[in-house]
Amino acid sequence: MTSAPIAEVIIGSMDCAETSSFLQLFGFAQISEVSFTKSQSKVLFGVADVSQPARRLAAPLSPRSATLCVVPIIGNSLAQSREFSQQGWAHGPRALDIYTTDLDSAVAEVAAAGFAVSSEGVLAAGPMRMRQVLIQGPSQLPVVLVETTHRRSSVCDLVEAPRFSEPHSVVWVVPEHHEELQRWVGLGWTAGNTIGFTDASIAEELSLPEVPTPITMTMLSDPLVAPIRLELMTFDNHSDLGEPGAVVKGSAAPLTGHLSTGIDSLVLEVDSLPSAVAQWAESCHIGTVVHGLDGLGWVRIETPGGVRVLLRGPVSAVGASTT
Repeated sequence: MTSAPIAEVIIGSMDCAETSSFLQLFGFAQISEVSFTKSQSKVLFGVADVSQPARRLAAPLSPRSATLCVVPIIGNSLAQSREFSQQGWAHGPRALDIYTTDLDSAVAEVAAAGFAVSSEGVLAAGPMRMRQVLIQGPSQLPVVLVETTHRRSSVCDLVEAPRFSEPHSVVWVVPEHHEELQRWVGLGWTAGNTIGFTDASIAEELSLPEVPTPITMTMLSDPLVAPIRLELMTFDNHSDLGEPGAVVKGSAAPLTGHLSTGIDSLVLEVDSLPSAVAQWAESCHIGTVVHGLDGLGWVRIETPGGVRVLLRGPVSAVGASTT
């Protein structure tokens, strides 16, 4: 099969206005609101209170790029904090990566706005030199800004280039790198080179408890290598210590969604939801199909490696029941 592109990133927030304002620091603008019914929200996110609409944001100069959908978490007792969350070796989403053409000025502005900024991580290989920092946004939303001498195409290539790109990638920590990688390749995704590194500055940037930490990463994309991409990350010496967030490997099973603060899931556009569900069900946990949202069907999926996906597409007469 040909892989479906990542159309959107779902972000769980305890204060949608604050999270949207944070994302606007990187050039994103709100383009619409998204309303979920009580039943849709309960099935997709495990959230029954839908008194507030979600907010959809986009990079204005890249109208075809993936959007960011900030979904409210109502009644959550988790205290807001601008300090770095201590994720340790936890499996799950680790960062939303964005390119910048001027890291130093971006860091100064983000710090002035009151958000915690990590030490600088540096990777160098031949003529390539990459500088990056991790920023702790509201509701535990981590953003990594990347300035590099060599990068994939983005809105930063325009003649009148902005300082920030469209969403470049989502980094997801998985326990079994090869198995998760092969699962996505089998579903039609294109894998870049798998790289390993032990740079101390990267471990310090990520606030890992061990410096240096051996890390393996692979970037996955649709066949056109369009933004946004999925970067699989594994902490090589700690793949079995990733709780909370690890998913027990096994066959597909019913799944109840629970919206997470920060990066929650990736939305993939598909041509036929029943066909896509049948393909993903061979190796993933499958939820209940929700009908009628934006005139399409949605279903929540989780891979054995813990990557959370929402498939979105047309629903034919064959397949799932109406919610």
